[in-house]
Amino acid sequence: MSGPDLLAWIAAWPVAVALRGSATLYLFVNAAHILSIGLLVGAIVPLDLRLLGFFGNVPVSMVGPFLARMAATGLLLAIVTGICLFSVRPVAYATNIAFLTKIALVCFWHRQRAFAASSSALERGNRG
Repeated sequence: MSGPDLLAWIAAWPVAVALRGSATLYLFVNAAHILSIGLLVGAIVPLDLRLLGFFGNVPVSMVGPFLARMAATGLLLAIVTGICLFSVRPVAYATNIAFLTKIALVCFWHRQRAFAASSSALERGNRG
């Protein structure tokens, strides 16, 4: 399947058709996307601050698992709602420089986080 065929297939997806046909549904999916990004960032920032030494009276073992689950939930919801929003106008978004920049930055950020996590695991393995 070529790129244009894939974009046409995405545009014909039933969710895309429903979103194009209902301004209210689009509004709710868009709001869910924004809230999920807020959940993702809102969970990552306090966890990173705690790992940097702020809030020293709060044990990482207490807040870490909860905040990590919240960040994962936010990420999953952002991906799902983002795909739904993309499906509304895939041809326009696939050629939009702002959208392509956003996707590149998200991929770069994800790669950096994955690299940091693997480096941290490697260090723990070398110590143990």
